Amino acid sequence: MSGRPERTVPPRPERTVPPRPERTVPPRPEPTGGRQKPGSTLLRAPVSEADARRRRPGTGVAFLVLLGLTLGALGHVAVHIKHLEVALALGEARRERAELEERRRNLVLEIGVLKDPTRVMEVAREKLGMGTPSAADIIPARELRARLAARRVDATTTATPETQPPPAAPQDESPEENL
Repeated sequence: MSGRPERTVPPRPERTVPPRPERTVPPRPEPTGGRQKPGSTLLRAPVSEADARRRRPGTGVAFLVLLGLTLGALGHVAVHIKHLEVALALGEARRERAELEERRRNLVLEIGVLKDPTRVMEVAREKLGMGTPSAADIIPARELRARLAARRVDATTTATPETQPPPAAPQDESPEENL
């Protein structure tokens, strides 16, 4: 046809399936008291402990897997709860920080208002009765020191018995006598 040689497929050998062994059904045992109700068609054969272990080999593994999943779920819930607690605490801290920053801004503004020189002069005049000093009120520092030194000398030399404090009364050594 198109220049290609035709491909021939060899016939497949027939598969032979080995015959299945026949299943033998064990005879049904007589009913034993246990959990079965009288007249029930379900009968159970007595099972030894060794047979019970062989029948369900995955019970222990299934229990461990279930236990692991339960503990993992509980751990996940605990981590999620801790995450929420930390998020709430962080929100509270941010709110408190914003309040403190607002308070600080207000205090800085208040300090600026209180330090205003015109306000300071106004308070000094109105509340304290101060004013600008006249030329006679200004005393040079040297003269002021000389006046203060002269007052100290006068106070110590002209001390009279009336201006001196009375002598201290003698104190008894034993407090029991005063009672």
